Amino acid sequence: MTIYVVPPYRYAAPLIRSLRDAGITILTALPPDAYSMIRRGEADAGLVPIRMLIDGELMPVPGPMVYSHDETMSVLVVSHERLNLHECRSVAASPESRSAITYLLIAIRKLGLEVKFMVGSSPRASDLLSIAPCALVLGDEALRARRFFNIVIDVGALVKNSLGISPVYAATGALPSKAESISLDHIEPRFDPYDAIETARVTGLSIEESRRYHESIIKLKYDERLLSTAMNLLSDGIAIHGLTRN
Repeated sequence: MTIYVVPPYRYAAPLIRSLRDAGITILTALPPDAYSMIRRGEADAGLVPIRMLIDGELMPVPGPMVYSHDETMSVLVVSHERLNLHECRSVAASPESRSAITYLLIAIRKLGLEVKFMVGSSPRASDLLSIAPCALVLGDEALRARRFFNIVIDVGALVKNSLGISPVYAATGALPSKAESISLDHIEPRFDPYDAIETARVTGLSIEESRRYHESIIKLKYDERLLSTAMNLLSDGIAIHGLTRN
């Protein structure tokens, strides 16, 4: 029986349903922690940041991934004030933001902006904004932040507009020794109207916006071409700009 790690975010609800229907055992962990769990042999595969699949100990395998074609809604830079990205000066990033922060670093350097980044110890927008004028927030916290803070930039829209690709944030990873035996590209995440109701309850989004988020914005089905394109861009960007790989 395959053991698979999914993130504790509302966007994963349709995926969890489909994995369970396929007889797969589910564990829950943030994507960076899922990486460590798979390395330790506690799970066979799971959603890990694609940033950590570049020159990492895990490799991507066919299976669910997390991406959007443009706007993402749940990967945001926010602030107390109405600011443009170049006005932020510094951004405090959520501690699990491996892929998102790399996309941002590559994008701002391509745009010639001067913005400094620091990694905070809390995923909460209010905590991050106590140490910097802008904050990079992810997942359910980003959806909640839409109600209380100004949106500086939707990272998905920035990646599409400045780098020309669909942003892929996480993909199915496994140890090389297990990679050939794992193929989950047949998994079709199945939306249920209750997902929108529960996401609205948890995040404060309207039911209409929650439904749009699940049905139109966040994609979870495997797409080999998009994954390859995103990983190549990140790998090239890391090399060109001398970004650390940790």
